[in-house]
This record gives sequence, C-alpha cells and structure tokens, in this order.
Amino acid sequence: IFDVIPAEEAPRLEATRSELLEPGATIQNEWDLKRKDGSIVPTEVSANILADGRWQAFIRDITDRRRVDDQRQVFVSLLDNSVDFIGVADPTGKPIYLNAAGRRMIGLAPDFPIETLRIEECYPPELRSFARDVILKTMLERGVWSGDTFFQNFQTHEKIPVSDTHFVIRDASGKRVLGSGTVTRDITEARRITEERERLL
Repeated sequence: IFDVIPAEEAPRLEATRSELLEPGATIQNEWDLKRKDGSIVPTEVSANILADGRWQAFIRDITDRRRVDDQRQVFVSLLDNSVDFIGVADPTGKPIYLNAAGRRMIGLAPDFPIETLRIEECYPPELRSFARDVILKTMLERGVWSGDTFFQNFQTHEKIPVSDTHFVIRDASGKRVLGSGTVTRDITEARRITEERERLL
C-alpha cells in the first residue's frame, strides 16, 4: 500500500485501519496518493475491510474538485480581507454572504445570521424606501446602481456616508441570474477631508 500512499501517512493509515476493524465500518475521506511517476494526485477514498481481512477501496480522482475548492478559497480570502463592505444575495434578494469588513461597518457580530437580514435594513429608516424602490429596482432593471448614500450602524444607529454599488451577478453566458452583489466603501474620512478643504478655502 505504501507504493501509493506517502510514507509519512503511515500513522493516519494505521488509525484508519483501527476504525475499519469495527464490524460494518466504512470510511470515506481524502488522500493524496502517489502516481507511478512520483507525482501526487488528490483522491477521495471510500474503504472497508472485508470479512476475510482484505481491504476494499473505491478511489476517485478529485483533482478538478480540489482546484475549484482552492480557487473558491482564494476569492473568499480576497473578500474577507477587503476593507470594503462586500455582500452577496441569492436571486430572490436574500443575503447569503457578508464579509468581515461589512459586518464591522454596520455593527453586526461575526456570527450574526446574515440570511435574516433585509438589504434595505442596512440603510437609515428614512432611506429604506429609496433603497428598495430606487436602488434595488434600478439594479434589477439596468444591471447596476451606483452612487453616494448612507448606511446605518445597527449598534450605534450612526449614519455612515458611503459610496455604494449594487449589481446583478449572472452566469458565464450572461443569461441566468445567480444573484446580486454589493460593494460599499465608507467615505467618512474622504468626506471629512473634502469638507475641511472647502472650509479652509
């Protein structure tokens, strides 16, 4: 078996064997196996031990799946490390993702269930009808809405001046709507500098 399993995986293999010795036990997990040329291939292995003591395993090459997972993780890392509010909603408009900066901006806890939030609730009460009837409606009709507006912090109720962009997310063909996205930047400091400059002038 060590012709295909790297030697450093021996302890893990022994632990797997111990688990499989339980009657009727089947284990499915991922292993990096060695090819004949020495290169490594990521696989998903479903294994059990037969009544006569022989091992049985079904092995699937998951190279493509691993690549897709890695690409997804790259994008998630980019989103989570952005200083801007970045959110994603499903085709019905229900939020399904909000990055860490977005949660901090509007005062939501890291474990707040984002799917319970309505997009217009990110805005002060007096702007919610505008968000719903103008911003979101324009985005759906034209594919994008962009402008300066205000968000509101859920904890302090402070108004936050922002540069706000909402856009429709489509599949590669451009025909099927996958959801919508929001990229919003806090412009409090930029606005303060502008007002200070104007005051001085």
